[in-house]
Amino acid sequence: MGSQLRIFREARSSISLTATHRLILCTIDRQGDLGATDEEITVATAVAGNTLRPRRIELSYAGLVADSGVRRRSSRGRPVTVWVATETGKWEASHT
Repeated sequence: MGSQLRIFREARSSISLTATHRLILCTIDRQGDLGATDEEITVATAVAGNTLRPRRIELSYAGLVADSGVRRRSSRGRPVTVWVATETGKWEASHT
């Protein structure tokens, strides 16, 4: 647990989580291994895509969410990234 806490503190120091960051992170985390696309997060949270994407990118840079490597089709039929919470992100989401 000590190394996980160290990793969390390092990632946490690189970003000051806003309510929107936390909403997005918790939404992704609730999906577990299935993850969520930006479009799915927008539907679940009612956060507009042009607000959501920059916050999700910041979460990714902070190591709280990551590209799962899976692609799903968007409502327009395009393959899009599925995001999952990292171990650090799961810890943060559970302590929100």
